[in-house]
Formats: sequence, C-alpha cells, structure tokens
Amino acid sequence: ASPTTEPSWVDTLETLQSLSSSLSTASYISVDVEFTAPHTSLLQLTTGGGSWLVDPYPLHSSLLPLLGRYFSDPAVPKILHDCRRDCRWLLDDFGIHLAGVWDTFQAEGRLQEMGKSEGRRGYKDLCERHLGVSVDKSEQSSDWSRRPLTRRQVLYAWSDTLNLKALMDAQAALLPASAVADVEALCWSAVLGSSPPSIPASSPPPPPPPPPP
Repeated sequence: ASPTTEPSWVDTLETLQSLSSSLSTASYISVDVEFTAPHTSLLQLTTGGGSWLVDPYPLHSSLLPLLGRYFSDPAVPKILHDCRRDCRWLLDDFGIHLAGVWDTFQAEGRLQEMGKSEGRRGYKDLCERHLGVSVDKSEQSSDWSRRPLTRRQVLYAWSDTLNLKALMDAQAALLPASAVADVEALCWSAVLGSSPPSIPASSPPPPPPPPPP
C-alpha cells in the first residue's frame, strides 16, 4: 500500500491491530481528527505505507492501548495542521498524548515572521502555496457522527492527511534548524498555554461515548 492508495476503514479490533502493526514501522504519522459534539467522531492517519480512517465509536477503549505508544513517541513526527483542537480532543476523549508534533499552521507562522511566506494559514491555502495542490474543504462542517460516511466525506477526510508530509518537508526546507526545533513548543503553547505536558502513555481513557444512532 502507499499513501495514494484509498484509505482503509478501521472499525474492528482486528483492523485496529493491523493498523497498530503498520504504525510500528512508520517514519512519520500524519494525523487529523473530526469532531461532532459531544465526542471525537473520526481519526484520519497517513504514513508512508498507507492511509486509515478510524471509527472511534466501537473501538474507544482499545485506541490508547494499541495506538498510544506510537502517538507519544517523540522520535516519530506526528504531522498535523492547526493542532490546537486535535491534541485536546485526543487527550480528553482517549487519553492519547502527542509528542514529536509538527504543526503546519504554527510552522507557517514562523515562516511569516521571518519574511519567507505570506497570506492565510489555512490547510487549503498552504497546499496551494507550497504544493500547488487544490483541496476541497466543502465537507468540513458535515455530520461526522453519521454512519456510514458519504463518499464525499471519505475523500475529504483522506485529503486532510494526504498532503501533510509534503507540507512539512516544504516548510522545513525554508526554516533554519533553530526554528524547526521551536515548532512543537509553539504547538503546545497554543494548545495549553504551556510546554508539552508529561502524560504517561498508560493513562486510562475517559468513559467511552455512546455509539451514534
């Protein structure tokens, strides 16, 4: 499989275990989260080996034990765009803590401070500016708790992680090493107003949400 292969749907313990095995060899993990109140409704992941859409409703209690160690490994970059809500949702709903974060939104802010970029910092804007890629954001506010997802929702969710690695590479090439080291601190400052929290990967998750109707 490759990142350009259509994403795999993960909604059983067997498919989650398969995803966990795939993440064990990943050199990076691109991450996005969809939220329909009151709970996280979808996790999107892309690595060099493929893409996955994870349904948290039937798997809530298994996400931290099977995925938590990969998300909290600082040696493997977790790439997100504007991670402020994503980090909080993962932490609050599942007890999952992210380490080794590259936030393309915060990195773009550093580029703009240095006079190396200008303009809006939305994901769509960055894909067009750095990659020449057009991204459809029309499903951003759709109902992510519905099952099954529509075909348009699946393609939207997939596209939200598909370009993150290329964006990180493009931004990192423009930033000096000292600024690259600042990106994760900037992310967590935006999330919590502080440095990255120290949260053990074994922290128990909160009670699971009810399944969607």
